[in-house]
Amino acid sequence: MSMKKKVQLSTVIKIKEHLEKLILSSQEYISKYNDTEMKVEKSLETIKQAEEALIPIKEVIQDANKTKHTDGKTNNYYIYRLSNLKGRKMFLLSIKTSDKSQLSKEQIDKEIAEIDKEVNEIKVKLTEFNSKEISIELTDSLSHLGLDF
Repeated sequence: MSMKKKVQLSTVIKIKEHLEKLILSSQEYISKYNDTEMKVEKSLETIKQAEEALIPIKEVIQDANKTKHTDGKTNNYYIYRLSNLKGRKMFLLSIKTSDKSQLSKEQIDKEIAEIDKEVNEIKVKLTEFNSKEISIELTDSLSHLGLDF
């Protein structure tokens, strides 16, 4: 049996994270105890159920992220932009500077400050967006995995 329910996108993201952690912990359990007397069949079944439950959750998140903000850009745009900015910041932080460097420490610090400012602005947009309510189909498999609403 399944039912539609309205929940915040941030809740759906937490469900996704919970399912991913459940899969990972079950995989680790099987890896650790497969050659012992500990029973692993239940963990294998948990993995299968969680993987199956994860697909529609990811689809809901993907659909929601196609929604446009007031500036016309999608949530996906901001997610990808955030990823790019974080990557560029890590690169800039790795650059060694000296008196001979073409990019000075001051230039790099200025770039990093600009990135940090934009990252904070994007985080605010994503937090606001993720508080919106969306409809999600809740299935029995979610409650079997310890996810009740």
